Amino acid sequence: MYIRYRLIKFCMHTFPITLVQIKYFKRLNKFFNLKHPQSFNEKNQWMKFYHNTPLMERVADKVQLRDYLKEKGLEKHIVPLIQIINNYSDINFDDLPHQFIIKTNHGSGMNTIILDKNNINHKELKAKYDYYMKVNYSDFNHELVYQNIKPKIIIEPYLGNLVDYKIMCTNQKILYTVTLKRYPDGHFDSSMYDSEWDKPISQFKNLKEVDIKIKPKHKEELSQLAMHIAQDFLQVRVDFYEINDHIYIGECTFYCQSGMIQFIPDTVDKELGERLDLFGIFNN
Repeated sequence: MYIRYRLIKFCMHTFPITLVQIKYFKRLNKFFNLKHPQSFNEKNQWMKFYHNTPLMERVADKVQLRDYLKEKGLEKHIVPLIQIINNYSDINFDDLPHQFIIKTNHGSGMNTIILDKNNINHKELKAKYDYYMKVNYSDFNHELVYQNIKPKIIIEPYLGNLVDYKIMCTNQKILYTVTLKRYPDGHFDSSMYDSEWDKPISQFKNLKEVDIKIKPKHKEELSQLAMHIAQDFLQVRVDFYEINDHIYIGECTFYCQSGMIQFIPDTVDKELGERLDLFGIFNN
């Protein structure tokens, strides 16, 4: 696995646009146009190559995000923390609760839900996180917001089967919302809606749709919080949880699915792209 990563890293540093074009084509069966981007996915590729700020890099780091949220007056919405450590071998499992979540701070999808610490396969889990700590996540899809993050492992309490509520903001406006229902085995269902979670606007390929009745209880407050953060960025997706009537901000993401979303229908890609103004960069 690490040898494959080294090959990807070499290719990404040698001919990044070509490699991302190949990945884009394999996923969406078309190439993107960087000179005249039109669709939402194309404009996200343009941003990956030509728009990156120190604040984006800071907020992409799940550790530094905590300080950013404090500075924004959002400390009460930070997810509780058990430990921040440098490598898997530093974890003291005796001090951990029966259930918890392990994640890294420098990428996406590097999370593990532990429902029973007595059943952990430590050899397998250690190998996975030893690998995670060696990789630079920006090497996979040229998301430069991750390029300078020093990898760390974060351990948080397990707060139950979670529903993620995601709000994508562009040009300081809500572009769309997403409900994502997670399951303990790692799979999830997901649907995309308008800004009020009232009207479905797209399905995600190969994912089961979420029941439209599953909406955030505090959707107005979620929208206000997302807009408060969106003031600092051209584009940002803010991920929320609602647990026991409390709102938590899980993370901030700048490129949903690395700008390679398989919209159903695919006309949504163009419709959302028309609402994303790249010249809004100059207002940030």
